[in-house]
Amino acid sequence: MTKFEIDFLVQRKNLDIKKKDVATALNITAPTLQSRIRNPHKVTIQELDLLTEMGFEFNLLTTQKNEKRKLKRISKTIEN
Repeated sequence: MTKFEIDFLVQRKNLDIKKKDVATALNITAPTLQSRIRNPHKVTIQELDLLTEMGFEFNLLTTQKNEKRKLKRISKTIEN
C-alpha cells in the first residue's frame, strides 16, 4: 500500500464517507476510483479539488523520495 492509499483510507474513514459516495462525487466508477487511489499521479486537479471540498487533505509536496531523504537525514542525526 502506498502512503496515498493509506492516507486516503484513513481520511475517508475519519470523514465517515463510503467509497461509492466518493466515486459518485467525482463522477467516476468505483473501479476508476480504486485505480486513482493506487496510482495517485492519475488523479486530476479537478478531482483533488472535489476531494478537498469533501474534507480530504493532501500534502502534494510529499513524495516517497522526499520521505526517504528525511529518514536518511534523521538517521544521520541520530548516529552523530
